[in-house]
Amino acid sequence: MNLTRKATHHEFDFEIWYATLSQHTWDSAALLFSPARAQACVNYYQGELQCSSHVRGALGRSLTALLVRSLLTPPRSLHNQARFNGRATVFTAADRDVLRELEVSLDREMQSLGSDDGAGFFVRMSNRSPKDGMPLDPSSLRTKLVSMLPESISTADDDAEALFRGASANDAMTAYCGAQLHCLRVTSGREAMCLLLSSERVFVDLNQALECAKDANDVWQTSCILRKWDEGLRHDWEFRCFVHENVLTAVSQYNHYCTFPDVRAAAETGDGRTLRREIVAYWETMRDDVVPASYVMDLCKRCDGTWVLIELNPFLTTTGACLFTWRADHAVLYGEDEVGEEDGGAGRIIPISERPTEDGLPPLRVRQTDMPGLKDLVEACIMPLLRMSGSRECVAFDPGQRGDGPWDAFLELAGEKAAVSAAAKATEGSEGGGGCSMC
Repeated sequence: MNLTRKATHHEFDFEIWYATLSQHTWDSAALLFSPARAQACVNYYQGELQCSSHVRGALGRSLTALLVRSLLTPPRSLHNQARFNGRATVFTAADRDVLRELEVSLDREMQSLGSDDGAGFFVRMSNRSPKDGMPLDPSSLRTKLVSMLPESISTADDDAEALFRGASANDAMTAYCGAQLHCLRVTSGREAMCLLLSSERVFVDLNQALECAKDANDVWQTSCILRKWDEGLRHDWEFRCFVHENVLTAVSQYNHYCTFPDVRAAAETGDGRTLRREIVAYWETMRDDVVPASYVMDLCKRCDGTWVLIELNPFLTTTGACLFTWRADHAVLYGEDEVGEEDGGAGRIIPISERPTEDGLPPLRVRQTDMPGLKDLVEACIMPLLRMSGSRECVAFDPGQRGDGPWDAFLELAGEKAAVSAAAKATEGSEGGGGCSMC
């Protein structure tokens, strides 16, 4: 990321937009994330995380990174990942101390913010969240997924086919998305560290920030954010809204992988006018507090029926368009024309609510039928997760004992490793009693 691109994205960094929109979203606090902290995280990801077979195995079994990368972020080839990872010597004792201090700081900030109901927090960085990270307990994703499958499915049997019986591909994907959201809730610095340090999204963003910092004209602007967790947040009622030159031009279902009956019914009833009016009405309460003229905002309708702002994103093609596409729907997103009925092969979308109304309501797109290829995706990604044998696949650790994992259970610095190896050889030599040199 060069300084020009960084400047373009700056007003969409969390700390910037939160300053004027805090009353429309959850209480949050920003922790200064110094270059030393960023470098320690990058070094950890490149060295300890990628070079430890124990950690790689845990990541593979949890499937969190695999699924999120395949579903929620553009895929990265193994060749590209190898450009960054597997450098066993980059992580130092100083890095280790920095990260342990960061964990303490996160604990302290959580205590300061307080969580009277014990709901916990959502952790993110200035740019993005670690939703592709590994939770403290890698088996928690599987456990939550099983619990969120339809009640008709037996959850007592660990056999994947038995657990999956009676569930459609859409049921499985809906359950996974809900489980994955649940795994982003943290209640301690250790839980937050596990997500941050195992996230490729965080690694890439911090690496880019460090690259920009090499320029003498750069100003360091990176923070770690703690947001109050909201149990009323629903991934099925989240919407991505496009605003161009202060005009709300289009709305899409955010989780465009699943079909949600309630959302579909709301879009079908009365041309979706009620739902569209709700979204427009909420946007009108906050639009005067938004600084950029063009942006993409994510909103959510809570379980209690109230609306809340999740975040702002740049009005750029680098921001996902959900059920729209930046190229095919350019005129729509820029407010230049009515929406066509072609869906570009993305699956059938309700056409009647795609058209703007006479009273200025924006077009709305929701998924009406299963996403093409969803069944194959579920078979490839979610079924292996169901086949995990629960806690037996979890990395062994004692949550109450600091230093016993998982994020710092595998820290073997190159110098320390060499010293241990030399000591072991010396011990073997003293105990060997002058035996054959070949023994």
